[in-house]
Amino acid sequence: IRDRGNIARYHSGKFPSHKDASYANLIDEDKVIVSKLASILSLAEAIDSSHREKNISIKVEVSGDAARFTVGSDEALVLEAWELEKRVKFFEEVYGLEAQIKVEKGIGKK
Repeated sequence: IRDRGNIARYHSGKFPSHKDASYANLIDEDKVIVSKLASILSLAEAIDSSHREKNISIKVEVSGDAARFTVGSDEALVLEAWELEKRVKFFEEVYGLEAQIKVEKGIGKK
């Protein structure tokens, strides 16, 4: 339960900190799991940041030291693109990958 609480706490874009007792008390393996899951959940939250139930497609490709995210929709994704750019650093830090974000209009699923 503590892990789930930490994942929920850190998915908002806040970096985990050893100053936070609930995170500091986790074993190292659990800290890695919490950080990885929180960073993915943070990107998912960014993709749905408008909460308007947009029809969005997501493609992720990992190659070498880069993760390429292609996000598309038939609707404008201005807010989502901005949120992704704000939150991507956490993902990069946790996974040690350069995240390349590409937001396209007109490629959503119908």
